[in-house]
Amino acid sequence: AMTSSDDGTVRIWDTSTIEQKTVIKPSLAKPGRTPVTTCAYGAEGRLIGAALLDGSIQLWSVQGAQGLLFWCPGAIAFA
Repeated sequence: AMTSSDDGTVRIWDTSTIEQKTVIKPSLAKPGRTPVTTCAYGAEGRLIGAALLDGSIQLWSVQGAQGLLFWCPGAIAFA
């Protein structure tokens, strides 16, 4: 499972143990915290996408090693 938060993070959870596995902290144009308004896995399960309150949409590899793959400031996302 995956959750987005007002604390500016995306968290991945192990649903069988209810333990947090990973915390993703999006890149920000300005210092501080920007709430993550929504998040989702890509159709093939290889990407994680998130929309932030600052209007950016960000994508990461589920592997985590590659980090931020795409950042689109000023975008509008619908969930």
